[in-house]
Amino acid sequence: MDVTLSFEPPRFETLKELIAHVVYSCGRPVKHVAADLDMSPPELTQIIAGTEGRRFPLEKLSALIDATAPRGHLIIYWLIDRHLTDKVARKDRALSMLEAMLPELMQVVEEAKR
Repeated sequence: MDVTLSFEPPRFETLKELIAHVVYSCGRPVKHVAADLDMSPPELTQIIAGTEGRRFPLEKLSALIDATAPRGHLIIYWLIDRHLTDKVARKDRALSMLEAMLPELMQVVEEAKR
């Protein structure tokens, strides 16, 4: 069964990087996000930083997505892109994006030459 989804997946190498981005850019204070996750703000901050090898608890991922929505939806998009699209589809999407950016890049190069 093929599923075709149309969205722009976030560009993060790891889920840890994405979680940090979501928490700090969702528009809510960290203390409020932490409270929604039944954590203290320092605990959440240490988990995000990976202090002493701490990791984000998987059982709280759904609550994190809800607490940081709509920014938290990036986590879902990242997981879909990582696990439900094949490498050929990702490569084709990257080439398409590059082709769309090429005229603007050429213009910037020309401006830089002047």
